[in-house]
Amino acid sequence: MAVRNFYIDADIDGRRTSLSGGPQAKDGGLSATVLIRDEGSILRAVQISAIARRDGSLALEVTPCAGVPRAAIEPADDGQGFVITTKR
Repeated sequence: MAVRNFYIDADIDGRRTSLSGGPQAKDGGLSATVLIRDEGSILRAVQISAIARRDGSLALEVTPCAGVPRAAIEPADDGQGFVITTKR
């Protein structure tokens, strides 16, 4: 696997192959949005941004999207991240 700055490899139930890839350019980045059902509606839950900065550093930012109720966001069990919980 050729990995430059960033590479994403996702396994999705029902797909025979994984969803994978990364930017081709040495200064390339990527972004992804994860959606979740919320009481029948579709909610943009998490935005992932991978950025190659001009100073040569790489940044990976994972944030809840606007509109996610604060009550739905909880610390992960290991204290290292967060969990967004909704109802189907």
